[in-house]
Amino acid sequence: MKLIIFIILALISSLTFAQEPFISCDYFDYFVNNTEVYACHLRIQNPNGIEFNEIIGEHRESMTNNDVVALIPLIGSTTIVPQIICSQFLNLEILDLSFLSITTITATSFSGCQNITWLRLYYNHVPSMPGNTFANNPRLTFIDMDNLGLTSIPENLFSNLVNLEELELSGNHFSTLPSGLFRGLTRLHTLYLSSLGLTEFDEEIFADLESLTYLTLFNNLLTNISERSFENLRLLEILDLGNNQIGEQMPNGIFANLNNLITLSLVNIGVRNLRQEWFNNLRNLHQLSLARNNIDQLPSGVFNGLVNIERISFWQNRIKTIDREAFGSVNTLRYLDLDMNVVNSMDQRLFNDSVNLQSLYFSNNLCASGYFFNFHLNRENFIQRLGRCFRNYGFTVDTDTESNEPYQFFNAPTPGIQLRVTSNEEVQLAFTPFNFPWTPMLEIFIGAANNTRSIIRRNQEDEVVVVPTPGILRDGEMNGFRITWANHILLAFREGEEFPFLAFTMSDFFNVNFYGLRSPTTRATWSIQPIDRENLQTTL
Repeated sequence: MKLIIFIILALISSLTFAQEPFISCDYFDYFVNNTEVYACHLRIQNPNGIEFNEIIGEHRESMTNNDVVALIPLIGSTTIVPQIICSQFLNLEILDLSFLSITTITATSFSGCQNITWLRLYYNHVPSMPGNTFANNPRLTFIDMDNLGLTSIPENLFSNLVNLEELELSGNHFSTLPSGLFRGLTRLHTLYLSSLGLTEFDEEIFADLESLTYLTLFNNLLTNISERSFENLRLLEILDLGNNQIGEQMPNGIFANLNNLITLSLVNIGVRNLRQEWFNNLRNLHQLSLARNNIDQLPSGVFNGLVNIERISFWQNRIKTIDREAFGSVNTLRYLDLDMNVVNSMDQRLFNDSVNLQSLYFSNNLCASGYFFNFHLNRENFIQRLGRCFRNYGFTVDTDTESNEPYQFFNAPTPGIQLRVTSNEEVQLAFTPFNFPWTPMLEIFIGAANNTRSIIRRNQEDEVVVVPTPGILRDGEMNGFRITWANHILLAFREGEEFPFLAFTMSDFFNVNFYGLRSPTTRATWSIQPIDRENLQTTL
């Protein structure tokens, strides 16, 4: 019984001790840039935010508080930055206070740390900081405030930091930034502004950052960026604007002064129509990412200015055709990512000219799918595997048909087409031996009779097949179908479906050399790609 009571009292005592505020150091050797320095591993328990008189701990032989250069958290939490840290370790240069649950930083929190050059505060819970917080820390070259919890930031927070080189502000919560926040930071070369919730910023906010080489604004809520925003960043090498819906609003000259830019990320910016003016002056660009956008075509000459490009990513767009004319010099191109597009034709000249191409990422496309690594070593084999893409080139069609105009006719190199059409009223297709209406001829009417049925008509007279298809054309969408006519059997399928909704065996056998497109009552937008013979369904 006495033993049980003793154990209970010991547990109560230990729990009580655990709740008592304390601060201590375990001293150890810490490596910074391959240099060994004397450091404190901080243990702290300070839930009520009291100030301490001393940091306890046993120094190594011949070492004192004046030898401590770095402080790194080991365990515990504190709601404040105890001033004893800076007053006890006068020669402290590296101060890491991350993951300590700090809630309050005052104007004097770092006033005694006049020698610190490196400060990390990330993953705390500080909603605001007073201006001139770092007024007594002019030697700072690095500040990491990632996910600090800030919801506001004063314009003069970084005043006096003339030596600051790297600043991390990502993961806080600002809809905008004070226009003078970075004023005077002429040595700053790296700036992280990701995931802040920014909706706007002043066009001159970066005006003083003449040494900046790295800037990320990834994953904000920006919809518009001024043409002047980056005009003074002439040394910028890396720029990330991804995950901002700025694509269709980007000014033509937004990158005009970024002659030293090496890497540009425009991932998921909502762009559909690329403009040559964006890329004209980026002669030193090596890497460009346009992944996860809505791009459906590469305009002629759009990348003519990228004479030193090495990597381009178009992953997860809607590109159908790859034209040689979209690119300028491709002698330096090494990596081309076209994964998860709908590519069904490519200009072989692009690959003939890309003599240093090493890797082509091409999974989940229409004319081929796969990864083509060591392209320069397997060129002949890979060109053969991509043969269908090259054969299709020149036979893809993107066009509009106006209300009640005659058929537009196009070559039919294979007995099948994959089509997408935007229209909420009837669209018509013709299949003939010649590029004009003829007998024999078959027609398919999709969404006839006010979008309630679909029809196959023979020789412009006889409706040989009529089936109900209510709502088959969805307004405002690209409606997908595939149509085949192999072995004199005409079949029409909805996109992604295995069984046809229209089928007819031709009684008058003739070669279909052309197909025609028409929209009798309203304008329609068409995108057509040939289907390779090996993927045709030829029987009912």
